[in-house]
Amino acid sequence: MLNNNNEIKFIRVTKDNLFKLYQLESSKKVMGKYQNYFKGSFLQYKKKFVNNKKNIYYFLINIDKKCIGFVYYFFEKRFNTYEIGCTITPNYRGQKIGKLSQLWLIKNIYKKWGKIRIQAITTKSNIAEIKVLRKLKFIKEGVLKKAGKKGSGYYDLEIYAIPR
Repeated sequence: MLNNNNEIKFIRVTKDNLFKLYQLESSKKVMGKYQNYFKGSFLQYKKKFVNNKKNIYYFLINIDKKCIGFVYYFFEKRFNTYEIGCTITPNYRGQKIGKLSQLWLIKNIYKKWGKIRIQAITTKSNIAEIKVLRKLKFIKEGVLKKAGKKGSGYYDLEIYAIPR
């Protein structure tokens, strides 16, 4: 995948390279103000990861072989939909990497499972992510009032989807 003349590679997260994902997801700076970060030990994270087989993660690796974020998807059986998500490290935000990475996920989901519903959930105040979702033809389906929790606060979540 090309982005500003840089190639982005997608490397599947496995038990062998899981520590790097732990470092990303346990960093308050990387996860930013809209996502919760993991607060436990690596052993706790590893147990959670191994027990949760439905989430598929990929690292985003740039041309300099540096990990610049991750993307994920999982099948949400209750709603017959694939949910996608993306986290870009702070130094690489605003460079269309999130958009291109989520587009890559969408294409791969369609290639593997056909035209199925794909959704993304974000906070109402995450304007950058909402812009990306709209550019990818996601439609806002609704607002979940005070459904998100970060620390001791609650906030609204918005559901966006690409219908079948």
